[in-house]
Amino acid sequence: MMMKAIVLRQTGPAETLDYAQMERPQAAPGHILIKVAASGVGFGDVQLRRGLYPHMPPLPFITGYEAAGVVVEVGQGVSQDWMGKRALVVTPGGCAAEYVACPAIFAARLPETVSFETAAAIGTNYLTAWCLLRRATALSAGDTVVIYAAAGGVGSALVQLARLDGLRVIGLAGSAEKCRFVRDQGADGVLQSGAGPLAAQVRALAEKGVQAVFNSLGGSTLADDVAMLSPFGQIVLYGMAEGPPTAEFMMAFMGAFGLSPALRLMSLESLAAANPPDMGLALQELANLAGAGRIAPHIHTVLPLAQAAEAHRLLESRQVMGKVVLKVV
Repeated sequence: MMMKAIVLRQTGPAETLDYAQMERPQAAPGHILIKVAASGVGFGDVQLRRGLYPHMPPLPFITGYEAAGVVVEVGQGVSQDWMGKRALVVTPGGCAAEYVACPAIFAARLPETVSFETAAAIGTNYLTAWCLLRRATALSAGDTVVIYAAAGGVGSALVQLARLDGLRVIGLAGSAEKCRFVRDQGADGVLQSGAGPLAAQVRALAEKGVQAVFNSLGGSTLADDVAMLSPFGQIVLYGMAEGPPTAEFMMAFMGAFGLSPALRLMSLESLAAANPPDMGLALQELANLAGAGRIAPHIHTVLPLAQAAEAHRLLESRQVMGKVVLKVV
């Protein structure tokens, strides 16, 4: 049987994405097959399409790392109780399609009160934020954190989850409109990137420094982060949209030796590598939070699956606040 999917056959601009017929997958042992209703699109998809993803898969490749829909087939060793259930999955590719197969341990059951589009907006964004707060750091209620790109998909998820943990949040965003959005998400303080010396502005809001900086940009931005930290503070780098750490950062970092700063790199792949069932357990926690109304992903826009290239262009424009979602059915 065949299905429609978004296929990357060669790296390049958004136009290289191919809306094509592909063979429908089957549920292998330990897997479930989902009829996809909605799939999320994130900056990781853009980096993959550009050929800049850290671990490029063999091409051709069906894009998409998150999907929500209904389970229509279960593989050997998977409980039949999954059949017909609404589900949210995060898996290494294949989600921008009418059907996706994935390990059952990577799936969560979706409360009836959570739409498929909202679930797709939770996906990798909130799972990454969960991992940043639960695995990459050991923060306590009352600690202060800085969040880069706080209007983006992961950034806005971090703001919401950090506030649930009782953390004090300083969000950074690139425009006045995005700053208003970040404040609406619950940030205690909001600063506009590029509007003056950033570290000094953070220090004005947190005189003794912050316990953690969550940086998704990398590059030249990291040098500022060192001056924001409190003693034993931590920079968590989970993206490099502006490139790897610079020599300027290394000089600043080593110059702060007396403050015992730390730099941690964080990739969502490490959660699955450390203990695969944690993926599904974390997703279930997030789905339940959404069902209880405690988190509310912001959806920038919903586009048809066939317009995946337009979703990529939107993300590249840096105008997106929250998540872009593809509607499949």
